[in-house]
Amino acid sequence: MCGQKVIDLPQRSRDNHLTVVNDHKVYDLTDFARFHPGGSEILYNHRGQDISELMKSDRFHRHSQTAFQILDKYYVGNYHGRPTNVDNDGDRPENQWTIKNKHKKNEYQFNWDEPILSQLDQLGDYYFEWVHQPEEHYIRLFKSDILECLSKSPWWLVPLIWVPITCLSLYYSYQNISTQTEILHLPFAENGFEVKRRYLLWIYILGILQWTWLEYVIHRWIFHLKPINSSPVFVRLHFLLHGQHHKAPMDQSRLVFPPVPAFLFALIIYNVLRFMFPVGVTQSLFAGIVFGYLTYDLIHYYLHHGSPAMPYFKELKHYHMLHHYAHHHKGFGISSKLWDYPFRTLISTQTKNRLE
Repeated sequence: MCGQKVIDLPQRSRDNHLTVVNDHKVYDLTDFARFHPGGSEILYNHRGQDISELMKSDRFHRHSQTAFQILDKYYVGNYHGRPTNVDNDGDRPENQWTIKNKHKKNEYQFNWDEPILSQLDQLGDYYFEWVHQPEEHYIRLFKSDILECLSKSPWWLVPLIWVPITCLSLYYSYQNISTQTEILHLPFAENGFEVKRRYLLWIYILGILQWTWLEYVIHRWIFHLKPINSSPVFVRLHFLLHGQHHKAPMDQSRLVFPPVPAFLFALIIYNVLRFMFPVGVTQSLFAGIVFGYLTYDLIHYYLHHGSPAMPYFKELKHYHMLHHYAHHHKGFGISSKLWDYPFRTLISTQTKNRLE
């Protein structure tokens, strides 16, 4: 073992490091703990222990190929001792990620310091599989510093921009309905339905509920639409819209939607609503949708970079991490699982217990 560092595991664990052993190698997971799909407390429960069986055996919890890939990045040295909890009765299968991926390991070379969009062409038919294998990288999309800046957004920019827009939409909706008669043409109302000011709150709430539906539709049928691999335009568009987030889910600067594309989506939604409804109703519905969107974006950020204590958000974090690290074809609900139930894309309890 010449040239390889031997770690004093008990001492390192006492020094406030979250260290574990896997196949006689020591990994320091201190910085990774808050990103762990099952929550940081699970890792801390195994602090200083050998997790070889837990990682690879069906008797415990077989982890995905991506889990082994991520684990390798936290390697700090070798351990030549013998942790007290090592199970010597069971077989230790080989590292499944190494077996299944060794033929692809050096097939694609990316320079992560250069714009990634221009490097995607080399992937060809392998793109959709590659983009759903998360890595810990900070992604650069564009060569232009201006475009690169516009492609990123801090989380606090979401409420800063969209809370005032929500309030203004509600204000103008109230003003319009107060000064003119607005009629909704509904199937059950032969002469139409007159909208009163007292209905605005309910229309606003309906807009929030409408967002939950839009969230699911956009996430499942737009963001997760498999692009035509032979078309560089479609591949790059997919990567811009959502692929970058699945490839680098820990990149804080790319977790909330940047203002420019968000404004474009908002403009489309507003004009569709305006085509269907009177102006006051449209503004109230739009306010609800915008509020639903900003809530979703903040929850999404919190699920990735927060450490939830409330059971609802703790479970939601686990659920969303499963979508990223094991089951990208399911679990499209982010702020809630509401629409995963009727569309049968719920990540079930049985699925959760085995991450393959």
